Amino acid sequence: MDKKFTSGLVFNDTLQSIVENYKYFSLLAIIFTSLTFVVSLISTYISDDSIFIAFLAVIILVMIFVKLAIMIHQSILLKEFNLGNIFSWSAIELKFIAWGVAIYSLVGGSLGVFLAFIFPQYSEGNEPNAMMIILMLVLFIMAAIIISRLSLIFPGVAVGDKMSMSRVWKATKGKVGSLFFLVVGFPFITNKILGKFPEDGELWILLNTVISVFLIIFEVGIVSHCYHRLIESTEPEPSEEQRENIEQVL
Repeated sequence: MDKKFTSGLVFNDTLQSIVENYKYFSLLAIIFTSLTFVVSLISTYISDDSIFIAFLAVIILVMIFVKLAIMIHQSILLKEFNLGNIFSWSAIELKFIAWGVAIYSLVGGSLGVFLAFIFPQYSEGNEPNAMMIILMLVLFIMAAIIISRLSLIFPGVAVGDKMSMSRVWKATKGKVGSLFFLVVGFPFITNKILGKFPEDGELWILLNTVISVFLIIFEVGIVSHCYHRLIESTEPEPSEEQRENIEQVL
């Protein structure tokens, strides 16, 4: 049976999951805040002298946040609360990264090509007129909508589900507005607020990191519950014959 899907319900689900398992998520936040803070602090003081160090820091941060996202998805959807998985990597992490590269390359590449061919004068560095700005805004919104719908692939990958773009696209049909706000709009607003914080000094770097990690936990939790309501909960129940086969195997 399909579950109801609204922004309010998803926010409530996410908040409830975090409150019910606040000890686990607090420990997760402390560990990943520490890792992120150390990497950010090192890169802040060394990256000016070494491009390699800056690049390496970015790679490490990506790996940290990929692992964090996967553990959040698994804790919410599979009820797995094992902090020992932090430093373990498997095919799931690699698939997660591969899907991220594929989706953002597809959307970003298509957007870039479209802008270059449709607006050649803008790509050559000329100032865009009002109509071009409106068209570009529409294109960016369309790209964000596509990403918001395809983002439900990630929790599926994290829990070992077999995912495809067509499956997610079909499941998210008619839910564009809510998904856009939950997956793109809400993080955009929080990032804008966070961007007002000073970036100089160890204390501000630490505070920024702490808030960022807690926001990431909540925002990834939102995607988990979007997946649960739109995809996981709509999977067909096994038939009587399938149940008998399962019982025979067991």
